[in-house]
Amino acid sequence: AAKESAKSIFYLTKSMSIYPALPSDGYNQLGKAYFNFSEGIKGKGNMAEYFRYLDSANKYYQKAYSEDSTNGIFINNLGTVLYNKGMVLIQQQQMQPGIDLLMQSFPYFMKAYTRDTTESDFMNNIGCIYGTTNRPDSAIFWFEKALAKDSLDLTSIQFLDITWRNKGNVQLADYYKAMADRARAVKTQQIRQ
Repeated sequence: AAKESAKSIFYLTKSMSIYPALPSDGYNQLGKAYFNFSEGIKGKGNMAEYFRYLDSANKYYQKAYSEDSTNGIFINNLGTVLYNKGMVLIQQQQMQPGIDLLMQSFPYFMKAYTRDTTESDFMNNIGCIYGTTNRPDSAIFWFEKALAKDSLDLTSIQFLDITWRNKGNVQLADYYKAMADRARAVKTQQIRQ
């Protein structure tokens, strides 16, 4: 994925040198390429470089948003950059700065949801904020809401498993774990067809 992201960055940047403006989705795709590249760097532990690529992603997400401020995906992507930065800080035991960034991401996720109430990713992101800030009942509400929109959404199912397990309800956690296994099997079957 890193090679593909690097190629995307190269070709989109080259096209901008020929024609300096992209449509909003072009800026979003360039931001996504930087974001995906940053995820590969994160796994290698170079946090300064990770943040630099996240900042580049944010720059292009901002350009996409300035071109079209009604697009839920563009809004969500702005929140995702803040959320990811916050989670890294929390993992580095910088709790308050991390929580501050999570809380800054929250309005973006809510605004994205109001733009498109059918997108399970937006609901899962809201649930993640609640879960990370120790409000499991609210997290469960949003994960269940996402699952209701997409019965095969592995993200919401897995977070329901984790959240119920953290609350000490192993029976419900196991229910969602089994549901995740079934959803994976269905998705695998759909791919084979």
